[in-house]
Amino acid sequence: MLPKHIAEGLVVGSVWLLTLSSCGDGESGNGHTTSYPARDQVGGVIVMGRLNACPTVDPLTVAPTEVKVGSSIPLTVGATDPDDAPLPLRVEWYSSDGWVAKGKNVWFPCISVGDFRVLAVVSDGDSTCDANGDEGGLDVTTSVVLRCSDPSRN
Repeated sequence: MLPKHIAEGLVVGSVWLLTLSSCGDGESGNGHTTSYPARDQVGGVIVMGRLNACPTVDPLTVAPTEVKVGSSIPLTVGATDPDDAPLPLRVEWYSSDGWVAKGKNVWFPCISVGDFRVLAVVSDGDSTCDANGDEGGLDVTTSVVLRCSDPSRN
């Protein structure tokens, strides 16, 4: 018997995208997925099987957004996973100059002059929630443009 999960308290006025997936025989993953919006309804959902709440991420607020080459910019992302499943929350950072880091709190090193887009990607291990997931799931990302300026200029 599959475990039963209940999600209650859908708020009136909110838009929820309910995605239902089946895994076929439970091993091969050859199942089906269907989605539909639930608008202005109060109620709950009963799921027979695994229920995953996707992580959420807050917009990045960074200060300062500009420093001189040779300095670093502190970055922190506000991200949560309501059910801490199926895996612990993971945050990966990528920048337009090829920099990569992991963790909620990191430092972006300014090693050359320019503007660089920095992207935080949050994952709980469920590909239907991941920005880079195989299923084309929800984007759980946030980004900001940082400037590294010439240290010889004021």
